Amino acid sequence: MGRSPGRLKRLPRRCLILAEGVLCLAVAWLAIHCLPYRLLVRGFRRPLRMPQLQGERRTFWVNEVRWGVDAAGRVLPWRMVCFPRAVAAWWMLRRRGVGTVLHYGAVTTPERGLKTHVWLQDGELGVVGLSEAHGFAVLARYPATEKED
Repeated sequence: MGRSPGRLKRLPRRCLILAEGVLCLAVAWLAIHCLPYRLLVRGFRRPLRMPQLQGERRTFWVNEVRWGVDAAGRVLPWRMVCFPRAVAAWWMLRRRGVGTVLHYGAVTTPERGLKTHVWLQDGELGVVGLSEAHGFAVLARYPATEKED
């Protein structure tokens, strides 16, 4: 009848990361499509209010969250573009004490005109979308760097 609280802890870590990735992607997609952009930005600007992970633990969670968001994007029935993927990874990492920077960029091409892209970085390490960001001019960073304030 009642389930023990330890039952979730016994599930393989990757299953839990995948489930969290699916949930966060779905919520991110809904938030992006239903909330005014200014409310999203207010959330992106909020400082992390816990000690940040460092070293190997930080790198471990960045890699796990990257895997979880990528895997979740493949199992959802609709196509997940860069913005919800970056937001989902941002949420998942903040929950673990990893502060990242969300980048919003644009480029103009003769074939497609104006094209935008969102990616997430932890320092120089790309979390999601960095490999596709080449050539995009950064229009905004969240949180903003000191020289942009």
